[in-house]
Amino acid sequence: MKKALFRALALILTGVLMLTIFSACSSQKYKLDFAGQESNFKGAKSAYKEGEKVTLYFPFIATDTDYSFYVDGERVNPGYEEDKGYVIEFTMPAHDVTVGYSSVNSMLALEGYETE
Repeated sequence: MKKALFRALALILTGVLMLTIFSACSSQKYKLDFAGQESNFKGAKSAYKEGEKVTLYFPFIATDTDYSFYVDGERVNPGYEEDKGYVIEFTMPAHDVTVGYSSVNSMLALEGYETE
């Protein structure tokens, strides 16, 4: 009788320990680093769990400007929503991520380009 009770208690404690370990692992969150440009992105949380979908909006769009967006230094092609602007989406990896953009005024003549 005591042996069965001890086994049951050991199984329950093992289960609780396993749940604690797995929940601690899954609660790890990773940060988004905007390199000082966070005010230009909307909809971002400061951290995400691995595998979580990240959706960012870039609403500040000038019609005479070309934009390039980057996640961890890799260029990404954004979507577009009429009421929200550019949409950058990716799945959060198991590390902190750097998000950024560059812009070029496309209405200015390029250096070395001659006009008639």
